Amino acid sequence: MDNGNKFRAFLEEAPDAFFAVDLDGRFVDVNNQACNSLGYSREELLEMSVQDVEQDFDLAAAKTDWEKAQPGESILVFGRHRRKDGTIFPVEVHICASLIDGNKIIFGLVRDITERKQAETRHERLKKLYRALGEINQAIVRMDDESRLFPLVCRMAVDFGGLKMAWVGKLNEKNTLIEPVVSYGKGVEYLEHIQISACEDVPEGRGPTAIAFREFRKVIINDFMMSNMTAPWHEYAVQYGWGSSATFPVPRAGRPFAVFTVYQENKGAFDDEIISLLDQLSRDISFALDNFDRENERKLAGEILRISEEKFSKTFHNSPNPISITKISDGKIVEVNDAWCRIAGYTREEAIGHETVELGIWATPDDRANFIGELAKNGRVVDLELVFKTRTDEVTCLVSAENVEIQNEQCLVLVAQDITSRKQAESALMLANERLSLALRAAGAGTWDWDMVTGKLVWTNELFQLFGLDPEKAEATFDSWRGVLHPDDLQPAEDRITDAIRDRTALFSEYRIILGDGEVRWIQALGNAIYDGHGIAVRLSGICIDVTEQKKTEEKLQLSARVFAEAHEGIVITDASANIINVNPAFCEITGYGREEAIGQNLRIFNSGRQSPEFYTLMMQSLAEEGYWQGEMWNRKNNGVVYAAHLTISILRDKLGNAVNYVGLFSDITQAKQQQQTLELMAHYDALTQLPNRVLFADRFKQAINHCKRDKSLLGVCYLDLDDFKLINDTYGHEAGDQMLIELARRIKSSMREEDTISRQGGDEFAILLGGLDTVEQCFNMLERIHQAIAQPYSIDGHVITLGASSGVTIYPLDEAEPDTLLRHADQAMYEAKLDGGNHFQLFDPEHDLQVQSYRNQLHIIEEAFARREFCLYYQPKVNMRNGEVVGAEALIRWDHPERGILPPSDFLPVIEGTTLEIKVGHWVIEEALRQMTAWKKTGLEIKVSINVSPRHLQGEDFFMYLEAALAQFPDIPPQHLELEVLESSAMEDLSLVSRVISECHHRLGIKFALDDFGTGYSSLTHIRNLDVSIVKVDQSFVRDMIADPDDYAIVESVLALSKAFRREVIAEGVETKEHGLILLNMGCTFAQGYAIARPMPPDSMPTWLQHYEMPEEWKASASVPISPRDAQVQLLRLESIHWLERVEKCLFSSDESDLRWPIMVKEKCHCGRWVEHASQGNDFDPEWLKRLDQSHTELHRIGNELMHLYQASEISPARSGIDRLHTAYQAIEELLGQLP
Repeated sequence: MDNGNKFRAFLEEAPDAFFAVDLDGRFVDVNNQACNSLGYSREELLEMSVQDVEQDFDLAAAKTDWEKAQPGESILVFGRHRRKDGTIFPVEVHICASLIDGNKIIFGLVRDITERKQAETRHERLKKLYRALGEINQAIVRMDDESRLFPLVCRMAVDFGGLKMAWVGKLNEKNTLIEPVVSYGKGVEYLEHIQISACEDVPEGRGPTAIAFREFRKVIINDFMMSNMTAPWHEYAVQYGWGSSATFPVPRAGRPFAVFTVYQENKGAFDDEIISLLDQLSRDISFALDNFDRENERKLAGEILRISEEKFSKTFHNSPNPISITKISDGKIVEVNDAWCRIAGYTREEAIGHETVELGIWATPDDRANFIGELAKNGRVVDLELVFKTRTDEVTCLVSAENVEIQNEQCLVLVAQDITSRKQAESALMLANERLSLALRAAGAGTWDWDMVTGKLVWTNELFQLFGLDPEKAEATFDSWRGVLHPDDLQPAEDRITDAIRDRTALFSEYRIILGDGEVRWIQALGNAIYDGHGIAVRLSGICIDVTEQKKTEEKLQLSARVFAEAHEGIVITDASANIINVNPAFCEITGYGREEAIGQNLRIFNSGRQSPEFYTLMMQSLAEEGYWQGEMWNRKNNGVVYAAHLTISILRDKLGNAVNYVGLFSDITQAKQQQQTLELMAHYDALTQLPNRVLFADRFKQAINHCKRDKSLLGVCYLDLDDFKLINDTYGHEAGDQMLIELARRIKSSMREEDTISRQGGDEFAILLGGLDTVEQCFNMLERIHQAIAQPYSIDGHVITLGASSGVTIYPLDEAEPDTLLRHADQAMYEAKLDGGNHFQLFDPEHDLQVQSYRNQLHIIEEAFARREFCLYYQPKVNMRNGEVVGAEALIRWDHPERGILPPSDFLPVIEGTTLEIKVGHWVIEEALRQMTAWKKTGLEIKVSINVSPRHLQGEDFFMYLEAALAQFPDIPPQHLELEVLESSAMEDLSLVSRVISECHHRLGIKFALDDFGTGYSSLTHIRNLDVSIVKVDQSFVRDMIADPDDYAIVESVLALSKAFRREVIAEGVETKEHGLILLNMGCTFAQGYAIARPMPPDSMPTWLQHYEMPEEWKASASVPISPRDAQVQLLRLESIHWLERVEKCLFSSDESDLRWPIMVKEKCHCGRWVEHASQGNDFDPEWLKRLDQSHTELHRIGNELMHLYQASEISPARSGIDRLHTAYQAIEELLGQLP
């Protein structure tokens, strides 16, 4: 083949239309695609010009541009082309000029961009909705009540969201009606005619608005006029043109408050994405309402606070007690009352802004220290007695103080009560008591006297009180004494008295007494006996002293000594110079120093050298200011070993506040520190590679972002995955794989900077942070180094192994997202690198991410629907058109959407294609069909069922085993009753594999296979010959249009002939009318399915349909009396003519241009035109009759084209008025066909 022929062949096979025109716009050459896209033959186009196919074409302007065009120069233009059938479609045209034989010829490549325009339109609509949502969210921040919010929401939804009308309604509790409060858009008058009730028991309360309000859920109506839910409002909906509606509840504080309803003129206007956006809008409105309530509550609280502060101000200034308010942050006075000024002697101006120390109001530093100590200890001070200096004197006060927050500032409110006069009186009384106490002490306080001759016992009042007895009621007797003694001490106390008298020694006795309230006190009794001349004791007297506190002190000292000796913590006591004066045994055990060895040494002997001088400076500062220090430090033992200690040091001071001793309490925590370090390592680092794990990486990620913000630098976030690492594990073993991961981690770290981070995320996946970047190119260069390092050969157990990696990267803040999102973006970019062949890095693409997110959202919704068992099977019968027998049914999957109703498979199957869900759904369809067949069989209904199998499902590794197991679960169903339908196009993917699976299932299980949509593939002959299929299904697109389109008729005829030749059973899909069935019967096709027989139905409807199904009488007649080919042709011509007439008439009276589908308007291309041309070449028909038929047919098309052009020129009335002429021309053809010789 020469070059010219090769180029011509290439041109004819090109997917885009090609044309060549002269400077007058007439076509001089076209390719096959140009003919196909416009619907004209090559011969017709070569007789036409650009004006005939280009909508709104300006030849004069085009000629000017063409004449200026230079050879080789390319021009891109956009326009609209008009097909032969009158349909208009958008195109993109690349034009260039060339000189051929000295003449300028214009060449053009034309591409149909209909799908692109549709995508752009939908994208624009979504963009408007996003914009509306954004505008509303911004406005929410500025608004403070619903009266401004609701009008804005409605206006934005219509103006920016592309909706027709929107309104917000609220419940009128008096009449239980939901009444509009705000509306906007075209058709708001509609709301004046309707009534919506919140009650469920009336029809007006069962509509979408009432349900959304009452049940607190969104309600979507995608066909307003066909929904029973909207029936009460259909009359007005027609008037205002509602096609779809959507209603969303708007809660307030978690309870029903309002509803937001929008309308669109088109059916099916609300898809999942738009519903999601409007749902988000309603939630934003709800958020704003709650925010308004919170703001109102805040204002109310502020007003209450203001009133409270006014009351406080009056109380503050009118109080008779001095009150001051001091800021805690700087100690300066911010307010004092009149009583404070009166007693202190300072004016408000002199006091405010100064510290109390500056004013010199503290009598002694100790008073101030006591006050601060009490406040620090308890957080408040209650009735603390202090002495203050005034300008002229000193006053004694009872002070109470508490921390309060005033205008977001922590302050100290101090209230004083002047008790100077009372204290003076108490001082005088105290002096008198002291004198009395001295006198009693001199006379023997708590004294007693026992006259042993008379037996009389005398107690002073102090002794009665000591024993808890009333001197007015009790008597000084031994019985009274014994009554207060502790039972356990009674006998020893009496024995001490007896022993003292007998031994002539002084009495010393200690015993416990029990007071009336149960309190136990310790008493020390001292006494001496007086003897007569005969040595007989005649008198015993003495004192009793309460030594309870002394006893407690002794017990504490004993306990302290025991604790010191037996404590497990080391205790060391030093003098003020840190020289050791005492240690306990635990100290010796921990440090290795003996007690004698340690005493006298300075604490410096324990210095490990690990703490800096600043550490000890801060320690001494804490001791000086706080009186103690607590923390961890490293010390050295006697043998030189360094250990970790937890140490508490307290300072002991004398009465003057000078440090006299230090007490240290410590324990060895070395083992705990080691365990802590081990746990931290396990918690933050990967055990294999020692790289940071996810936890530590998340912390480093936050730090890197903060650093990036401070330095205004860039941060590279990378996700890296090894290519085919599983193959290495499978080939060399997991131990070799682990060694490679360790070496790979080392290589990556060595290729990075110190400040960068790499983390093992799991398996063979790593995350990398590259911070401090000035340009994106720096990040790319660093990633290039990392990939080069990874690519170097590895030597593992004597094997030389090479490895590649794929990585994705996104740049912060160019990609300004949260850390988790940034990592996900990098992961998505890495996945793109994998798809692109791997072993390189890929930068994240936000636009592709939006597409992925949208796809994932759709997939997630479908997965949830599948989990909720929302999918179901409908069944469409297949019949024998000759005898009316139902020979089977096809199982067709549907989605029973809770809001959108029954959805066809085209709404969800393309989304799950290629996912694991596709296989799960395929399994479910097979099992559900077998389950239904079993249920039918139990009722006496046995019917064959065919199931569509997806390519991926059929070609799965375990398809045969799964199918065998599924059949085993339903043993009552013969395998011969199950048919599997395979798309012809799917067989192309792997013909040998598909052929093997089909053959195995057929011969081993008895399953029949059907080749679905036959004729749409590229190798139909190959498939029907090589695949072990029993049935061929003619694609419905050919069957549906075969009456009007001779090409489709020819294809159906060819499929029937091909199937007959290979002895395959044929079923025609898409039989929508009785006429389709008649033609198929005449062509020799017996089996069919389609709307003319039955629409797909739920399984419960199948038995009833079978009982009442009647085959059309026309089919019965055709089947009982065979028709000749001649009569069959006449019947086809009649059907085609009436169909052609009906299509033209429908187009002329249509008001929707998108619904225009003109029939074949070129007479030579329709059935009748082709048949006349063919019949004229033979001798089977009367030439005169053929001539008159051709003339009538030509007249019919002439009138039809004339009316079509008038309609397309917007001359609607003249076009419609020509219908009668069209009918007259048709009637002439009908009469001629009836006169066929």
